Amino acid sequence: MLAASLVLALLYATPSDEPGPGLQVVQEPPARPSRAEHVPVPELVPEPLLDEEPTELVREAGDLEPAEIPVPLPTPEPRTEPQHIAAAEPAPIPPAREEASQDPEPEPVVVAMNFTGPLDYAAPAGSTYLEPLGVLRNASEDLPTLQALVPDHVARTVEASPTLYWFLSEDIEHPVKFVLADQVSIDPALELVLEPPLRAGIHALRLADHGMELQLGTPYRWFVSLSSEHLTKGGIERVARDPGLEARLAAAPGERGKVYAGAGLWYDALAFISTGVERNPDDVRPRELRALLLEQAGLERAAAFDRAQQTSDE
Repeated sequence: MLAASLVLALLYATPSDEPGPGLQVVQEPPARPSRAEHVPVPELVPEPLLDEEPTELVREAGDLEPAEIPVPLPTPEPRTEPQHIAAAEPAPIPPAREEASQDPEPEPVVVAMNFTGPLDYAAPAGSTYLEPLGVLRNASEDLPTLQALVPDHVARTVEASPTLYWFLSEDIEHPVKFVLADQVSIDPALELVLEPPLRAGIHALRLADHGMELQLGTPYRWFVSLSSEHLTKGGIERVARDPGLEARLAAAPGERGKVYAGAGLWYDALAFISTGVERNPDDVRPRELRALLLEQAGLERAAAFDRAQQTSDE
């Protein structure tokens, strides 16, 4: 009996996986192994941002208030002086060329009345006579005189685009019509309206300004009019240049007016002398030359106006 009791006591005292009645066994969870024990990770040691030994600036900053702590400025990089590169000398600039003038300058007008002979206009042989419409249609005294500055025949020129001259006796506030026509074409070769005001005096109309060229050997008529009943007209024909004329012009460039007049080239003589008047309006000699030429063609009123201008200019 005693042995059986002892065996039973030992059985109750031995721990069992199953809790006995009335008893609660709390088991502690097994300790989890750390990750370092299973996956070795190298220890990262950050580099110090500052030297171990504080600088003088850091030591001074420790004694200052935050607003007084100086902020170090970045040290500027040393400047490198640019190397001097000698520039190549520029090429010399060629002198500017003068633009060719559309209208070549005429030779200088003679400056003295010392011709070897008089300034005589010789009408070409076989010239066609023109009715002086300007004289017939200007009979009314209350209208200004219009006069084409031409002789009483078809006068000549060697220029492709000559200058035509006409005279107006009074200032007007009325347009003037200009017409240039040949004897064959129905339509005029050139038609213009000259707007007022127009001053009294000698007027020039340059065909070159309007791109007009005359055909060789073709007679033209030109008209200047205030109305169909108040007009004047002239005749013009372009002829070929004569080699002998060119030689005489080259020998006496200052006497072109005299050479042209002697060769029967009315328009060229009048244009050359008139150029001298335009360039030297205070010089009486070109005006006197022109007055002499106009008188030879019976254009006394225009000649008298030129001489009156000499007196008024003085």
